[in-house]
Amino acid sequence: MVVGFRQNSSQYPYFVIKRVSYHAPQSLGNVSSTYYFLTFPLSSYDPASMVTGAGIITIPVNGIYQFNVALTIINNSTSSDDSMLFGFRITDGANVSNYSIGDDWGLWTNSTDEISASFVVSLNCKANSTIQLYGYNLTDYVNFTNGCFSGYLVAAFT
Repeated sequence: MVVGFRQNSSQYPYFVIKRVSYHAPQSLGNVSSTYYFLTFPLSSYDPASMVTGAGIITIPVNGIYQFNVALTIINNSTSSDDSMLFGFRITDGANVSNYSIGDDWGLWTNSTDEISASFVVSLNCKANSTIQLYGYNLTDYVNFTNGCFSGYLVAAFT
């Protein structure tokens, strides 16, 4: 026998935000020492009001969260070597931590080259800290065209 009970969704916070093809692509610049924060104009599900900006997530309670990301990036040059990183920035008051995910996508030689990347990460987060997804170490312009960023609380701590 399976026993279930109804629980308020704000006690199990989650979100899903998207960038889809009908949004204008977000151009990520060509300065290798700059963090470019990815924006997601469409909030699909956010019952706990975690989305506080276009791509800024505010953590409601202390705990371990799982974050899921799927991105499509299109090259905007014929000569770029995009050894770019993607990752998460966690800001907790004055403390800032960057967690990089991918590196060295290789030499792109065609202005229509496209990569799709997806990754999952679990992070220990404090209440009221913020999470943002970034691109870094871009040696030429690329366009962020489609993507989905989601997350949910796995385990809460006091």
